[in-house]
Amino acid sequence: MSLGGFGTVFKVKHRLDDKIFAVKRVQFKDFNEEDKQKVLKEAKMLSKLDSNFVVKFYYSWIESNYLYIQMEYCSQNLKQIIDEKAIVFERQPEDPMNIFEYFICCEIFKEVLECVQYIHESNPPVIHRDLNPRDILITINNNNNRFIKLGDFGLATDHDMPSMSHTGNVGRPGYMAPEIHFISNYTTKVDIYSLALIAHHLFDLFKIEHQMEKYNITMLSTNIKKLYEIIEQMLEPIPGKRPTSAQILQCFNQWYIDKSLITGDNTYNDILQNIISGKTNTTPANTSTDWVDDFYSRMRCERTRLGTYHVPGHDWPNANVTPGDLASAGFFYTLTDDMVECAFCGLGINEWVPGDRPLDQHRIHSPLCPFITGNDMSNLPISNDHDGFIIPHPSLTPDIPDDINSNFGFNSARVNIPGLGVAVNQHIPGSGTSGKRHVPGAGQLDYTDIDVRMKSYVCNGWDLSIPVPIDRLSAAGFYYLGRSDWVKCFCCGGKARDWSPGDNPWVEHEKMYPDCHEDKKQTILKEVKCLAKLDSEYVVKYYHSWLESNHLFIQMEFCSQSLKSVLKDKPNVFGRQPNEAMNILCEIFKELLECVEYLHESNPPLIHRDLKPDNILIKHNVRNNRFVKLCDFGLATDHMISSMSLTAGVGTSQYMAIETYQRRYTTKSDIYSLGSY
Repeated sequence: MSLGGFGTVFKVKHRLDDKIFAVKRVQFKDFNEEDKQKVLKEAKMLSKLDSNFVVKFYYSWIESNYLYIQMEYCSQNLKQIIDEKAIVFERQPEDPMNIFEYFICCEIFKEVLECVQYIHESNPPVIHRDLNPRDILITINNNNNRFIKLGDFGLATDHDMPSMSHTGNVGRPGYMAPEIHFISNYTTKVDIYSLALIAHHLFDLFKIEHQMEKYNITMLSTNIKKLYEIIEQMLEPIPGKRPTSAQILQCFNQWYIDKSLITGDNTYNDILQNIISGKTNTTPANTSTDWVDDFYSRMRCERTRLGTYHVPGHDWPNANVTPGDLASAGFFYTLTDDMVECAFCGLGINEWVPGDRPLDQHRIHSPLCPFITGNDMSNLPISNDHDGFIIPHPSLTPDIPDDINSNFGFNSARVNIPGLGVAVNQHIPGSGTSGKRHVPGAGQLDYTDIDVRMKSYVCNGWDLSIPVPIDRLSAAGFYYLGRSDWVKCFCCGGKARDWSPGDNPWVEHEKMYPDCHEDKKQTILKEVKCLAKLDSEYVVKYYHSWLESNHLFIQMEFCSQSLKSVLKDKPNVFGRQPNEAMNILCEIFKELLECVEYLHESNPPLIHRDLKPDNILIKHNVRNNRFVKLCDFGLATDHMISSMSLTAGVGTSQYMAIETYQRRYTTKSDIYSLGSY
C-alpha cells in the first residue's frame, strides 16, 4: 500500500477469518537498541490509543529481524481525496468550490479536528508530529457514521509537562511548524500548525488572495472569510497564540454549511441517490464523465487492452511476456512498472519473469474470474472485432484517454462517505495495488470454500483419467496444486498424491494426517470468523488467530471473571447486604439481556446456542461503565430465515431449550437459556 522511511505497509487477508488488515513491516536488522525502542514506540502508542479517532491496532510481533504491526485497513487517505475531488465535481483549479464540495470539505476538516482533539486531550497528551494528508485515513464506520482516522504514529510522543523537551526537526517537510526547527520544548500546538497547512490543501487556499477573490460573488463568501481567519490564527508564528482544536471546533458554525440548507436541492439528491444505488459516478446525470464510468467496458475489448501497451511515452517495459499474450489473457497495462490488471476480476500481476505465461498465471491466481470460467461473455477477442469497428458500446472507441496515467492510480479505491451525500471515487473500481508479485482482486482464493477447491481442479487442468472424483477430493478438504495428481489439505496443509482406483480421500486423509479432523476444525474455525465479525462492546474482543503445529490459537481480550464465579461467591460477598446484592444482580441481568439482544438483532441474526454462566464474562469497561460480555461462539450459528433447519441437540444440556432437540428452532432458544440462570 505504501513505502516510507519507517517501513512498508501491506494490505493482507487473514487466512482464517477472511478479514482484511493493513500490516506495517519495519526492518530491525541494522538498528541499535535505541532505534529499536523508537520503532517499538509506535506499536505501544497505537495499543494505548484505542479509539474511533485512531486507526485500530490489533497485534504486533517480531520475526526474522522485522517488526510487524497489524492494524485496521483503511482503503483511502486524505491525499487521494484532495487529489480527486476537483475531478469528481468537475471543477477547474481557477473555479470556486460549489456548495456541495465545500460542505464535504467542512465535514472532513471537522472530523480531523476531532481526531486531533482526542490525542491532545489524552492523559498524557500526545503530539502526533507528522500530520499530513497521507496519514489521515478514510474508512467507513457504520456504528458511529464517522469516516476519518489518524494513522502513522511513528513520530508521535507523549507530552507530560509544558516544559518537556522533544526531538527537533521531525515530521514531513511542508507540514512542519517553524518552532520544531529551532526549539526542543514545543507543545501540541505544532500539530495545529500542520492542520492549517492541511486545510490549505483541502479548501484550495494556496494563493490566498487570488483564491479569496473567486468567492466574492458566491453564497460562500462569508463562510470562506471566516474559515480563512481561523486558518490564519492556526498559522501564528508564536505557538501560544494558536487556538486548540477544541477552540476551533467551538466556532465551527461560523464557517460551516448546514446540511439542511442543501438537502432539498435536486443536485444534492442526485448525488445522494448515486451513492445509495452504488453507482460509480457521483455527479448528476446531466454531466459528462462517461469515459470514466465506461473504462472497464472499454477494456473488455481485446484490441483496446492491447492499445494500453503502446501509449506514447509508456510502452510496455518487460520483454519476458508480450503485450499480445497479456491482452489475450484479459489484462490491460496500468502504465506503472510492469503491472497489469484483469478487466474482469481486478487481479493485478507484476514482476514477470522468463517462462511466465499470462493465461496460466491468471488461471492459477484467479480461478473464479469470469474471464477464466467463461461466465462473462462480454469479452471481445481481436478475431471477432473486425479491426476494432465492433466494440461493446457503440459510443466507445478503442482510444486510450490521454490522462490515463494521472487518473488511474492503483493506491486508492472508491470510498463512500456516509451521511454526507457524496462519494469520492477512484476511476478504476476494484483495482489491485502495485508493487507485489501477484495481487489478488475479486478472484482471490479461499480454499476453505468447497466450491473454490472444486474450481482448482477444473481451472488448473486436473487429469480426468485419475481414478478419484474431484468432488470427493474437494469434500475431504483437498485442492489441486496444478501438477501431476498432487493435492493439498487447506486445513492442515498435508499433501497427497499417487491416487489409485478405489481410494477414499477421507480415509487416506485420516491415515496420513490423523490430527486433521475436518468437521471439528470447521467448527473451531467458525468461532474465529464469528468473533471477528462481532466487533462490539457486548462480545469478548477478538485480536488475532493463527495455526501452528496442528493447533489453532485464538487471542482474545482477558476477562478476570465469569458469571459462574460471581454466582458461586455471591452468598459470601453479600451475606449481610441482601438489598445491594439484588440491585447488582438486576444490573448484571439487564446487561446480559442487552448482549443477547445485540446478537439477535445482528444481520443476519445470530443464535449463540450455548448460553450458560461459564460463557458470560465479567470485565469493567471504564469508558461505558459496562461489565458483561458474551464469549465462546463455537456453537453459534447464523439464522437466515425462520424456517431454517439447524443442527439438533447442541449446547449444554441443563441450559438447552426443549426445541433444540429438533432441527427447527430460532433465537428464542437463547431466551430459554437465559431463564435457566
